[in-house]
Amino acid sequence: MTFEPTATPEQIDARQHAFDNQPDPATLVSREEIRAALLDRHTAATQDKLDAAHVAICGCGGLGSTIAVALTRIGVGHLHLIDFDRVDMTNLNRQQYFLKDLGQYKTEALRSNLRQINPFTDITIDTVKVTDENVPTLFENEDIICEAFDVPENKTMLVNAVLENLPGKKLVSASGMAGFRSSNLVSTRRVSKNFYFCGDGETAPVPGAGLMAPRVGVVACHEANMITRLILGEEALLRYSTAVIEIFIAITTQHNSNTAIATTATPNTPTKGTDDEHRKHHHHRSSRCCGRTERHA
Repeated sequence: MTFEPTATPEQIDARQHAFDNQPDPATLVSREEIRAALLDRHTAATQDKLDAAHVAICGCGGLGSTIAVALTRIGVGHLHLIDFDRVDMTNLNRQQYFLKDLGQYKTEALRSNLRQINPFTDITIDTVKVTDENVPTLFENEDIICEAFDVPENKTMLVNAVLENLPGKKLVSASGMAGFRSSNLVSTRRVSKNFYFCGDGETAPVPGAGLMAPRVGVVACHEANMITRLILGEEALLRYSTAVIEIFIAITTQHNSNTAIATTATPNTPTKGTDDEHRKHHHHRSSRCCGRTERHA
């Protein structure tokens, strides 16, 4: 099925009016009150590290928008949002947008929504498409890069470009989040020194079990939690997973505007101190991640 918008011109105008006339959140709260509340929850030692962190979020869809909300709520100080797409009605089943946001660029709409949580978060936006050429300069100021794209080819491109051009940056990526299978199949794994992977690594969208808010949100929060752990210095406590995951290596199918990417995992038995906390037996399999065709603005 292909969704066809049916909004009237009056409804479209009303959405734009609602977006343009939101209250200024900085008039509703002070920086000091927000910080005091965060200190009450997190303590100064933790909050100081969160305040100083710089995180780039590549893709502001179901993963990226949810990650951005989580990081804003815990007071991460500096966020860099990157996407070139606009919000449409089909995004609302899983992405952190509202009716007023329809038709807006995702970067601008998400920044506006995040400011309603904490108007003092430093948010930079780039409404551009990430390419091999702009990766080295686009992320030069970030400590951590979060891959949150929908399209498998874009996941592959970003992972390869970061590992090649910015090997000192921390990279958190995801694949395998469609449908409504058990949340216990989702895990976080350390693939290499600076590369972390979240998801079940295999579940692609199919009719009747596409990308849905609950399971996409589970994977997004795995990414957000891994980013939080890196900010707070838990990296030293992590050992490499026993899973050797060849992620983002072969595009296998492309039909009905959905694209899948092949990944492979070796048999995995979790060991003490690893980030594998899902199944006791993870059998060898060929797996796919989920995606959709991007639309240019």
